[in-house]
Amino acid sequence: FKHVFTVTSWVRIWVGLSLVGVLMLHPAISSGVPLLLLACTISFPTLFLSGGLLNGIMQNHCFPGGSILDLNTCIFWAELGTNVFGRFLGPPTARWALGQAGQGAYWCQQLVVAAAAVILTEVVVHLQSEAL
Repeated sequence: FKHVFTVTSWVRIWVGLSLVGVLMLHPAISSGVPLLLLACTISFPTLFLSGGLLNGIMQNHCFPGGSILDLNTCIFWAELGTNVFGRFLGPPTARWALGQAGQGAYWCQQLVVAAAAVILTEVVVHLQSEAL
């Protein structure tokens, strides 16, 4: 599939599919368990795939060794952000949203995260295209 799309096209495809999965989480659409599981099955893996591709783009554009934004520092900050916000704070805030206000609050929370992912993806893709 490498010859079919560019890396930036793949990132946009994965982020777009993730957004579709998050939109499927809306309480009016995912009223049953099977649709809710399908929405989560679409949104989370595609978001992880796009994150991996964005990390690869980041690593290709790091500054030389010894700089404040060299490869080691960029990987450190990316992993710290991923682990603190995504893996440490994500599950408790999702459970809190579901427990306090139900699926609608959970959907809003996921929609905000997906919208931030779309915006950050477009910023990275735009910066990467300017660097080439």
